[in-house]
Amino acid sequence: MKLIRTFLLCLFSAFLLILSFPRPELAYFAWFSFVPLFAAIDKLDRKSAFLFSYLTGVIFFLGTLYWIGYVNVFGLIALVLYLGLYFGIFGLLVNRLHSGFGALILVPCFWVSLEYLRSHLFSGFGWPVLGYSQYLNLSLIQIAKLTGAYGVSFLIIMVNMLIFQGIRGLRIIPRKEVSYQGRQNSKLLINLSIVLLILISVFIYGRIQLSQRTGARIKVGLVQANVPQQEKWDPAFKYLILEKYQALTRLVSLQRPDIIIWPETAIPGYLVDGSEVLGYVLNLAREVGIPLLIGSPFLNNSSEVYNSAFLVSGKGKILTRYDKIHLVPFGEYIPLGRIFSFVAKIDKRAAGDHFSHGRDYTIFKIPTSGGQEPGTSFGVLICFEDIFPGLVREFVRKGADFMVNITNDAWFGTSGAPYQHTQALVLRAVENGIGIARSANTGISCIIEPSGKITRRISDAQGNHIFITGYLAGDVALLSSPTFYTRFGDLFTYLCILISIGWVILDKVRNLLYNAT
Repeated sequence: MKLIRTFLLCLFSAFLLILSFPRPELAYFAWFSFVPLFAAIDKLDRKSAFLFSYLTGVIFFLGTLYWIGYVNVFGLIALVLYLGLYFGIFGLLVNRLHSGFGALILVPCFWVSLEYLRSHLFSGFGWPVLGYSQYLNLSLIQIAKLTGAYGVSFLIIMVNMLIFQGIRGLRIIPRKEVSYQGRQNSKLLINLSIVLLILISVFIYGRIQLSQRTGARIKVGLVQANVPQQEKWDPAFKYLILEKYQALTRLVSLQRPDIIIWPETAIPGYLVDGSEVLGYVLNLAREVGIPLLIGSPFLNNSSEVYNSAFLVSGKGKILTRYDKIHLVPFGEYIPLGRIFSFVAKIDKRAAGDHFSHGRDYTIFKIPTSGGQEPGTSFGVLICFEDIFPGLVREFVRKGADFMVNITNDAWFGTSGAPYQHTQALVLRAVENGIGIARSANTGISCIIEPSGKITRRISDAQGNHIFITGYLAGDVALLSSPTFYTRFGDLFTYLCILISIGWVILDKVRNLLYNAT
């Protein structure tokens, strides 16, 4: 019976976490979603605490990342089994910790350390970070300017632990222990006061940040062609795709943006000298007289293929190219190819070794109307590069005035993938205090303020944002001054890691001394 109760609590915790993310995006569930898990592993032995926490993690990641199975079932299974380990380790650490104010600091530190680790280890997979669930809570997420998105995760886990401590302290006790219970209630009241003070401070800071006005802006045009994935590389649809982009580009050009942005791999071919599609693009740029940012594969002289972005001037000349740095494992390349080469044989739809890694953090410069001096600078994130805070931060440090994300989420249908993808981009904007323009093949194409507010989206009359065709022109705020996070990076996270490692070492020493006596 106890085993069934523990399992149901873990299942409930995973279920609440899944509902916190798109879709249905019930973000407030995140604030108490870990309470059932904490109750389930309370007083369990270490092995059981690990296994039940691992199970919770597997269910959670399966429920949020199920859309990966649309293109690679093997990859989905392997990924969730791996990611569940971080939940297992988290449960193991929490199980070793006693209640009290120390838990309100240590448990969030454990979580942040593990989130950071999974976002960097083995190429990294920072999707979905717990803090992303609060992307619409603008006052709260401003703290990311200091701590990064992991600071939001810290607050969520802290509140979860406080709620658990409160529920745990309500248990009925014998009369002889009333004085002990009174002391415990006093401690809980102190803990509650401290957490409320922290949250109030965070919200006050957030309101102050939101009250600040942005400075200069640049007008961008976004194109969402809504090309089905099965048609993108079919030669029979090549000219239909080009004509679709041509028509949308002409329409958005009437609003005279400073630059028009196409999605990732928009071009059904290679933009190389002498190619038909290159001539098509250059002629279109000359026609509208506006610079175009084009997502396209690129084949160099060494037969290496890159997932790239090209800036074409309004006079029909290629100015700059960025080659995607952080490729999708098993989608764009096979990590440790000799070991995992069998994956391509199991699932040929997505797994492959198609692309080479880019090396340079390329900064694009939009030509001024006179064409003599370079104008506004920006960096480009291709596809899921926006889930890596350090990568975005590096572009900003190298001089980007605003950021662009081009992507193609057509692979994942009407799942929560494009919405989860947008969540991450919102936190990147806040962390660096920078405006971002996003052009996605099937959506969501939008403009994000430095505050994280999504101000414009391509949508239809019914309010749909994905799998629709459209365009928009809107203003993107330019960087006014670097944030603390841009300057100093993940200092908060490193502090959490140091605290976690320090506790583990002290706990180990304490146990050794106890066993020795």
